[in-house]
Amino acid sequence: MLGDILRFGFTYVNIHKEHPQREDNPWTGTVANTPPETIVLVFRDNSPEDYLSEKPNGAKVKWVKFEIQTYNYDPETKIRTKNQLKVVEKFATDAAAFGPTTFPVDDPYTQGGYLDESGAYWTADGFDSFQCVLDMEEAGIDPRTVESVTIKMKLKGDYWIEVLGYSSKNLGALEDAWPKDETGLIPMPFRDVIEAPGNDLKDQKTAKTITYEYGAARGASLWGLDIEGSIPYLGYVQAQYAVNPKYKQYPTISKDTIGYSQLTADNPDDPSARTFSEVDGEAFESKLAGDDNDGRDKAWFINLKQRRGKVCAINAQLRRRRELVRRPQR
Repeated sequence: MLGDILRFGFTYVNIHKEHPQREDNPWTGTVANTPPETIVLVFRDNSPEDYLSEKPNGAKVKWVKFEIQTYNYDPETKIRTKNQLKVVEKFATDAAAFGPTTFPVDDPYTQGGYLDESGAYWTADGFDSFQCVLDMEEAGIDPRTVESVTIKMKLKGDYWIEVLGYSSKNLGALEDAWPKDETGLIPMPFRDVIEAPGNDLKDQKTAKTITYEYGAARGASLWGLDIEGSIPYLGYVQAQYAVNPKYKQYPTISKDTIGYSQLTADNPDDPSARTFSEVDGEAFESKLAGDDNDGRDKAWFINLKQRRGKVCAINAQLRRRRELVRRPQR
């Protein structure tokens, strides 16, 4: 409180994942060791109903670039050596770069997109879709050695991009409530959606480059500040500002940061053990909001009520009464 004029309030909410095998469970959360063998990008039209218009403006992709950072681990010296950045590029002019949405299951509406009139952008309009796949095995990468995967995309139009990661290590018991297939595999452990802001044809004609860092969700926060009260000569004010930071981490966890509660169940020196990786994945704050999909989710409002009209009317009445009192009666 600021006297009898203003009231200030602060709100903070936190949700995060904790893991029983971690030596430390911070407020920003932790992830399980489930490095994906495959990362899939699915491109769709964010406004499929516009397909019937004269100029459909769906998702248009010129190229996709995957930047994979890996490390080598020496169990003898316990030293990790940073490898050269691995880059995998997919271009719209390459017929094999994009295809129908068939992973993990066939999409009945997919046509696989088409090359637009310019010959530079692979396009999906209406209910059509296409996918771009990063296969770690085909790229010659051991998923357990990956620290980070950064995806850069040159695109335009009214895009809707779904990012999915698949790991054979993401298993669960058949009797659990988690949705899974007959083998116990949870088919979609991680999922993000990147959307074009608005649906303005003029704004979406300009191509832009989006940078996205892949990771599994580990936590999120919501904090806000609100003000309420009456300010002299201004009126009644009510305002609020809120920010929603989201935290992620590439889902590789080394044995250095895992407690040995399951030492008898999993041998930490066994390369096939599912509990450990060669490196700790990069932890970061995910930012997908804004015109360039690189900002935090935030919201604000200001409500202002003025009462000057009523005050002036009252003053006028008071002045009129004073004149009647002062004026001598005849």
